[in-house]
Amino acid sequence: MRRHLRFSRFCLVPAAVLAAATGFAAPAPDPAVTQVAAANTAFAVDLYRQLAATPGNLFFSPYSLSRVLAMAAAGARGATATEMGAALHLNAPADQAAAGYAALTKTLQADAGGDLTLVTADSLWVQDQFPLLDAYRRVVQTQFGAEARPADFVHHAEDARTAINGWVSDQTRGKIPTLIAPGMLTADTRVVLCDAIYFLGTWDHQFEARQTQPEPFHLSPQSAADVSMMHQTSSFRSAHAGNVGLLELPYLGQRLSMVVILPDAIDGLPGLEQQLTEAQLRGWLAQLDSGTAVRTSVFVPRFTARDNLELASTLARLGMARAFDRKAADFSGMAQGGAFWLSAVVHQAFVKVDEEGTEAAAASAVIMLEAMAVQEQLPEFLVDHPFLFLIRDNATGTILFLGRIVDPR
Repeated sequence: MRRHLRFSRFCLVPAAVLAAATGFAAPAPDPAVTQVAAANTAFAVDLYRQLAATPGNLFFSPYSLSRVLAMAAAGARGATATEMGAALHLNAPADQAAAGYAALTKTLQADAGGDLTLVTADSLWVQDQFPLLDAYRRVVQTQFGAEARPADFVHHAEDARTAINGWVSDQTRGKIPTLIAPGMLTADTRVVLCDAIYFLGTWDHQFEARQTQPEPFHLSPQSAADVSMMHQTSSFRSAHAGNVGLLELPYLGQRLSMVVILPDAIDGLPGLEQQLTEAQLRGWLAQLDSGTAVRTSVFVPRFTARDNLELASTLARLGMARAFDRKAADFSGMAQGGAFWLSAVVHQAFVKVDEEGTEAAAASAVIMLEAMAVQEQLPEFLVDHPFLFLIRDNATGTILFLGRIVDPR
């Protein structure tokens, strides 16, 4: 009978030891990168808690959202800038925060390459003849790599929408083909800011397709459904903290990892979400990072998830309400007069997890399994009920993607 892995307790360790614990040789941390990465984690948790009440699977990129909002915040002034900085946990002036994102992006790009594909890109679409300030143009170009692109929202809003969606689709390898829905851009639109992120990683320890078989996934204490459960036995880091188990699944090169956070109870995910804070998440990850890899029998469901979010009201609840108020918003650092406001923030995210890795191509086949002889008693990590997961950069701790799976089907 399968048993969930029972973990010994570890003492929490400071973040300074994480690089040594992972075995990833990271350079000395840049204070600007550290600050922005920590702000991104805090923003990720705040946003997740706001979205948790939405039923079903959930998946988004806090890194993409915080970048595009930081790009907008670089043009905000007064109380609008203060609110946006606080909601994003950026305890620095907008220009310093922008420089921090530039440094973090450079670090992430250095961590990728070779075995990993990690692409981030930004664009700025501006109405023809709109008086965008030169200082703002320089910030978005030098710190976010976004050059201003002309668009004619007044006369050809649909053409502009097509061009923007085409850019996003190109940057995400076709995974996000229609970010902006019909009718969202109007003759009143003046500026559209976009951020795109694409990740493709192969597991450091790949699952064998022949080991994947139907297994029950408990949707609730009363119901279960068969899902395609991947299985392998290899050396993984895992931990148990309070009432949750943690499992790290590194990608090739071990620069990035997926972390599964599994509540002990089948119906424990709502309770996990209620107790989730930035400090709690940081503590859980520190406990995981302080351990060593142990030979473990791992079972993880194969899944695909896609989310489409409109976040204006959610972000307003997080504390940046002025930015969405046409009377109170102050973006005078972006354009002369600054008499405009954020009408919408849209976000789409897609993830595919299979035997090869994350967002990897897979072939379909009829698999004939053979019974394997058991020669040793191994600890087991069985992901057979709703769980939280994230994809992070191990060098900086940046959470690139965050989500939950309540039904892998």
